[in-house]
Amino acid sequence: MESGYLIFENSIGDLRISSIADQGFYKHYAMSPELHTHSYYEILFSLEGGFFLNLSDGMGREIPVGSFCLIPPGMYHGTRAGGTASQKLALRFRYTKDTEGREGESLYERFHRVLKEERQTVLFFEDAEIVRCMELLRDEIGSPGIGAKEYIESVLSRLYLLLMRKLCERDGQSDEKSQVKGGDEQEKRRLQSEEYFQQYYTQPITEDHMAERMCLSRRQLSRVLREIYGKSFRQLLIEERLNRAAQLLLTTDQSVEEIAFAVGYTSLSGFYTAFRQSFGISAGRYRKEFLKIQ
Repeated sequence: MESGYLIFENSIGDLRISSIADQGFYKHYAMSPELHTHSYYEILFSLEGGFFLNLSDGMGREIPVGSFCLIPPGMYHGTRAGGTASQKLALRFRYTKDTEGREGESLYERFHRVLKEERQTVLFFEDAEIVRCMELLRDEIGSPGIGAKEYIESVLSRLYLLLMRKLCERDGQSDEKSQVKGGDEQEKRRLQSEEYFQQYYTQPITEDHMAERMCLSRRQLSRVLREIYGKSFRQLLIEERLNRAAQLLLTTDQSVEEIAFAVGYTSLSGFYTAFRQSFGISAGRYRKEFLKIQ
């Protein structure tokens, strides 16, 4: 508990969290350093006076007393006091999966999935229990007692569990909102999906690229495609490419190899395998058999 950085390690199920606090963990302040970023997640709490969060895009938000925000790695930000007695608490953390085998629900996978969905977003919350944890941390770090390290790590465990519940609660609310949208919204997504595949199927696209184009998270996109088509992004992409290939086989004199590359395949063996699995015969035989019927 000496001056400088204070490092704490917590294990919660298969989730391992490393936390870093320093002498700036809590303080009365006028202005933080200029816009900066961290390789860790950072939680900023407002305990007195409130403060303003400034972001690199010129946007910002007031964080009132009793509230906090979660800033993802790589997000440039800065803060300024909201009053003469402003007090903020800053805690940085990163997490990994425990390499030891553990039974039951994977807390790491749940935590990682939700945080990954919000990687480019600053999240704002109000929660009296979490703020109380931060008050306890402030008091113990400022004036450590017997077993201070063990006490702090126990408080951190509770804080992260509460944060996990808040994130999962938010995630569940997003799911509910998506599910209650009407048929018009689903039809809009269907048209967007069809237009996307028709426009980009020849390119080395990914699910992340499609999600970005449709202004959705990857998880939301996956759910939308399953709801509309009952298929995954990969299945739909393969289907689009193979249907285009089948069309070209019957309407052009291009070789099978030329068609494979034309519809977006970079591997001939991959094309041959996918075509046979989809149509039950090889691409060359498909051309001969179908043209024979015509």
